Amino acid sequence: MTTIPFPPQIGGMETVGALLARELVTLGCEVKVATATPSHQKDLLAYEVIRRPGRLELLRLYRWADAYLQHGPSLRFGWPVCLGCKPSFIVHHIWLSASSGVPLVGNWLRQLLLRRCRNLAVSRALGQSLSVPWEVVSNPYDDELFRVLPDVHRNRDLVFLGRLEPSKGVADLIDALDILSREGRNPTTTIVGSGSMKEELEAKVRTLGLSRSVTFLGTQQGVELVRCLNAHDIMVLPSRWLEPFGIVALEAIACGCVVIGSSGGGLPEAIGPCGVTFPNGDAVALSQNIQTLLNQPDLMAIYQGQAASHLAPHRPAAIARRYLEVLRGGFTA
Repeated sequence: MTTIPFPPQIGGMETVGALLARELVTLGCEVKVATATPSHQKDLLAYEVIRRPGRLELLRLYRWADAYLQHGPSLRFGWPVCLGCKPSFIVHHIWLSASSGVPLVGNWLRQLLLRRCRNLAVSRALGQSLSVPWEVVSNPYDDELFRVLPDVHRNRDLVFLGRLEPSKGVADLIDALDILSREGRNPTTTIVGSGSMKEELEAKVRTLGLSRSVTFLGTQQGVELVRCLNAHDIMVLPSRWLEPFGIVALEAIACGCVVIGSSGGGLPEAIGPCGVTFPNGDAVALSQNIQTLLNQPDLMAIYQGQAASHLAPHRPAAIARRYLEVLRGGFTA
């Protein structure tokens, strides 16, 4: 398996790669992971991690493997596919159009790579953007970490989790809170994450007089993050850009939250029947969704009651079995 990002970096692809490798080993596969991500600590894992492999080492890994699974269409790690005929797969986690600035020859080589591989997309929305045949293999979440904690009191209304960058739409959430405030409603809100907009967003909250109800918590990880999510009723994911999927939605649902998310891209697939969506960038619609859920606890309970069935196919063991089915199918496709 190859992937540009991998732990100790933090992110969606990093989570997916680590969970998938672990679960495939549990299913009896021998797994080696090649990654561009360095680490200053020794990898004590059930599988081998080869960090920043050279070309010869990557070629040896390709020759060793029965199946070659790539997270993302990377020319850096994908070129061995053009030299052989082993079953090879690309998992698409982001829109190809996001790779702007790639030279013409690079785009041509990438399309050649896609045609030489079986293409998997983490959402239907993402798959529909591809110019080659594709099938969906969705993303897992860490079900050992993200779960409902009975000892945590759910005493806050809204939580945002993500990078504090323009594309994530936190400013739209604050605008929605301002609309609600002018209507006499001030839901308690926690903003979890860091990024280039942190100071700007904090200033906006102060200017609008929302400081008493809005808290910036900074970066949270592990058990601290899980306890934080368990203390909230609603996760708000107001992305302005089209999210390819949205593992954070699964994590929030697993912690007992109902999710409000933007409707473009693959995020609605991650939310499923466990929340509602609104048009990307529409703060008025967002405020209406927040108001509706806070005013209707019975509706909240309906969304929460559908969590188990929605999460079941996204558990790491289920996703790994799906991958194994696809990998085995590659030998006869």
